[in-house]
Amino acid sequence: MFGTSIAASWVFGHCQQDISFFVDEDRNRAGKMHFGRPVYHPVDAPRDCPVLVALAPEVARSVVTRLGRTAMQWVMPQEIGLYNSGNA
Repeated sequence: MFGTSIAASWVFGHCQQDISFFVDEDRNRAGKMHFGRPVYHPVDAPRDCPVLVALAPEVARSVVTRLGRTAMQWVMPQEIGLYNSGNA
């Protein structure tokens, strides 16, 4: 899971059995535990592991673009087309 913010913590609450670790760019959080899981800085995170970026799609794209050179498998949210489909 990318981040240790409110959004990441909320998502963790719904799928904690699937989350092994967190990735956070904040060096003050990296190296610590969050909900009993280790927090890694992106350069130290396990490689070839899926990392969910639980942020708004445009923010998630920015993060993945910036950190995409790492060997992690980024999993981003899909855009929700509720307002475009007339279902709002």
